[in-house]
Amino acid sequence: MLHGQVARVRFDNQSLIIQIGALPRPLVALIERIGRSAVPPVEAMIVDREVARRTRVAEAFRAEGCQVIEVATPIEALHWLERGWRGTDVFAVADTIPDTIGIDLRAFLDTSAPDALVVSLGGPEWTPGRERLDPSESDGLLASHVRALLLGRSDSIHQSRPLAS
Repeated sequence: MLHGQVARVRFDNQSLIIQIGALPRPLVALIERIGRSAVPPVEAMIVDREVARRTRVAEAFRAEGCQVIEVATPIEALHWLERGWRGTDVFAVADTIPDTIGIDLRAFLDTSAPDALVVSLGGPEWTPGRERLDPSESDGLLASHVRALLLGRSDSIHQSRPLAS
């Protein structure tokens, strides 16, 4: 008998994700035989006006097996949401000038997509209560932070290196 807890319910595609602690060896072997192709990919949307930075972050998510859509502006993000990206698991929204645009989009996503993880893309500053990825990090460090974020170890994202002053 397995014990677990509901980790996510997605009404858009009628799926349920159950988080289970330790798996029995036969079940692990079955999962390995089936392969990762049976598991739907994590859907991520990267919102950043700077093409090079957006591409780096998108590639880090793709390297972890995510399905990624890249958009330049919050308006484009809202357009994609209207077209069916309601099941997006992660939104990575860049800091903007003026900063209220990025802040407003993240706040909107917090309420309109409550099951999604909404991340701030920005420099080494960190606002408590908001996950953050620093796109200026080396590729290896950025990739490890994306991996930690996807695995739900958000504390390691902020504690893995000292914050720059």
